[in-house]
Amino acid sequence: MAVNSVYNSSVSKGGKFFRTSKVPSRRVIVRVFLWGAGGAGGYNAGNAGGGGAAEADVELDPDTSYAIVIGGGGDSRAAGGGTGTRPAGGGGLAGTAGYGGQGGGYTGMFVGSASQINAVLIAGGGGGGSWEGAAGGGTSGAAGGNGANSGGGGGTQSAGGSSSAQAGKALEGGDCGGSGDAGGGGGGGGGYWGGGAGTGANPGSAGGGGSGYYNPTLTSNATLYSGSGRTAGNNSSPLRDNAGTGGAAGNNDGSPGRLVVRYEGATQICNGGTVTYDGTYTYHTFTSAGTLTVA
Repeated sequence: MAVNSVYNSSVSKGGKFFRTSKVPSRRVIVRVFLWGAGGAGGYNAGNAGGGGAAEADVELDPDTSYAIVIGGGGDSRAAGGGTGTRPAGGGGLAGTAGYGGQGGGYTGMFVGSASQINAVLIAGGGGGGSWEGAAGGGTSGAAGGNGANSGGGGGTQSAGGSSSAQAGKALEGGDCGGSGDAGGGGGGGGGYWGGGAGTGANPGSAGGGGSGYYNPTLTSNATLYSGSGRTAGNNSSPLRDNAGTGGAAGNNDGSPGRLVVRYEGATQICNGGTVTYDGTYTYHTFTSAGTLTVA
């Protein structure tokens, strides 16, 4: 953790010394770790994609509130189960007839409120499964596996993933909709740009993963990690705690996302999340939406 301050020295005028003002900026730098949520597995055959991950040093302004969005794991929709409710973080919906998996939502940190222009750091969500799956995160999300039609494309830094059902959008994965014949298409993963949806023509195709993002002005030493199959990005981190795992085939849901803020020392310099101290670092862990501020 670093604290940046500005100090003005004393000056001499006519032989007399005057102390100038001390103006601390009070900005602090913390390390932030994110995992996007995993998509849900297909009803019959396909695994879903694991969420992506991101980490960076983030400079926090004490006069600013940072909105935290935690991706909801995709919900696997049984036969006749319909689309369900959109997961937090913009996971795309499965087909209206069920059989497929929803996409996982992105996990993100934003200045003030959640929008692309306010984004500080984002980890993309994994695509929903059908007969195949996809993974999320990284600079771009992974494309969904093909069925009777091509799988949804992964979101990039500039556009949502392609789809013959519904393309990905800003911060939202595409929805499979009512296309096809109940083959079980998967929804796209949420992200800076969401993944495109798969289609339900039997056998259904999977949704693409959402993209990650870091703001180059507000972050440094940033890394974006892609998922691999059902496995979340940055999988070996001890801070992950199963976040972002894609759901297995056979009607299994994806794991939700997670965000952890870390800095050295026991003195609490931030508010928000669940606060713990391990003897070296203080952690603020978010497993649901919240707000981070400088204490």
